[in-house]
Amino acid sequence: MCFEGEVEGHQVVACVLTVGSSGNENYECHCHPGWNPIPGSPNGPHNTLCEDISFPTWTSPPEIKSQSLSRFFERVQDLHRDFKAASAQDTIQDIIQEVDNLLETPGDLFTLPHSEQYCVATNLLTGWEHILRELSKALSNGTLTFRTAAGTELSLEVKKQGDKNVTLSINQAKMLVNWDVVQDSGGSGPAVVGLVSSPGMGKLLLEAPLFLETEKQSVLNETHKGLQQEVSPVLLSDVISAFVSNKDTQNLSSPVTFVFKHVSAGETGLWVLCAIIAGALHYLYLASFTWMLLEGLHLFLTTRNLTVVNYSSVSRFMNKFMLPVGYGVPVVIVAISAASRPHLYGTPARCWLHPEKGFIWGFLGPVCAILFVNLAFFLMTLCILKSKLSSLNSDVSTLKNTRMLTFKAIAQLFILGCTWFLGILQVGPAAHAMAYLFTIINSLQGVFIFLVYCLLSQQVREQYRKWWKGVRKTKAESEQYTLSSGILSDAPKHSVVKDDGFTAEKRKLSQF
Repeated sequence: MCFEGEVEGHQVVACVLTVGSSGNENYECHCHPGWNPIPGSPNGPHNTLCEDISFPTWTSPPEIKSQSLSRFFERVQDLHRDFKAASAQDTIQDIIQEVDNLLETPGDLFTLPHSEQYCVATNLLTGWEHILRELSKALSNGTLTFRTAAGTELSLEVKKQGDKNVTLSINQAKMLVNWDVVQDSGGSGPAVVGLVSSPGMGKLLLEAPLFLETEKQSVLNETHKGLQQEVSPVLLSDVISAFVSNKDTQNLSSPVTFVFKHVSAGETGLWVLCAIIAGALHYLYLASFTWMLLEGLHLFLTTRNLTVVNYSSVSRFMNKFMLPVGYGVPVVIVAISAASRPHLYGTPARCWLHPEKGFIWGFLGPVCAILFVNLAFFLMTLCILKSKLSSLNSDVSTLKNTRMLTFKAIAQLFILGCTWFLGILQVGPAAHAMAYLFTIINSLQGVFIFLVYCLLSQQVREQYRKWWKGVRKTKAESEQYTLSSGILSDAPKHSVVKDDGFTAEKRKLSQF
């Protein structure tokens, strides 16, 4: 026997009357898929009340002003309007995909202050859990797994009744729970347990503070005393969200076990050498830019003092000045940075300076200053050369030298690091093209240095000529010495040397 009907807009279902061998009657009542028992509804044969599964309300945090977030919630409202219980599985997948799209193309979302980003992450996680919990009740019995192209994973199980343990697994985590914990107290509908892994959510939780209970915080402070000062927590796995039908999770009848797969240290760059490498890169890059500054100064002074006497005095001054400044100034900057905030050397993603608290300006500040000063040196050098060229006489050698200086001055545009300004243009639709151009041109800096300071340098060429002449002279003297030694060794066979003087052949040998 089966009874079905409606009472005041609710569906009433009482199904399957069974008669036992002793004559006892037993009714098993349940709701159709897409309908859910009203909380507190009795389980009698004719009075179980069911209501249609509804799409929960999910709105944007009112204090957050973000166009990307507004567009996201507009799409959520579209899904709300079009929702039907029969298509709950498709709607669940659409919700997950929309969250992925928001995190993949955040727009102005990641320009918000960190505190507002954390608020958005909290809203997404709680709203996501609530919707998945409610919409999953419209699914048929069984397991649903889903994975997006961005790496978000969902694993959930729906059962009308259950009395055993259930295990849900995704790539980064595993959950073991008993159905007694999953089922909603006082509810007779299907029980739902789900596990979601979202790698993109970690972007919004970057540098989020860690809040622990007082006892756990004191234990952590004692265990890692001296290591936590101004150190931000780091996510070692994807953001994992778990939900069950039972909303009262404060006092569970049995434990819930989670097994997390942490990202290894090598994958995140969190390895103690990371700080050393970051410090070494900081020093080497600063040294490179400091030498660019010194070269700009040297070029300017050389151009301004084109006479031999002045040039010699400039060279002597620069030779004494370059080494201590070129290698000493970067040491001072790195030492101050390391002494003030050593823990900010190295980030979770790369071995470089952490952007927290403006620490990155320990590199960007000197670099920007050097680039602007070198650009000023370059422009002043061009002005001086233009003045020199306009006042030249017909002296060919002076004309040739000045033309060479002009060519070198233009080549210095690359050597002085002015091409690093291309890095500023890596924005908008041309970002990729500018990134390639920046990389190619700056990787050729060594080639420009070789051309200007080796192939086109008169002093270097003169030194090479002297070296080559010295090699040829040494070779000729060696050959002459070998020939002389050979003649001396043959002398007893062809001449007779008297004790009282030289023979004719001996005199010829000495003349040779």
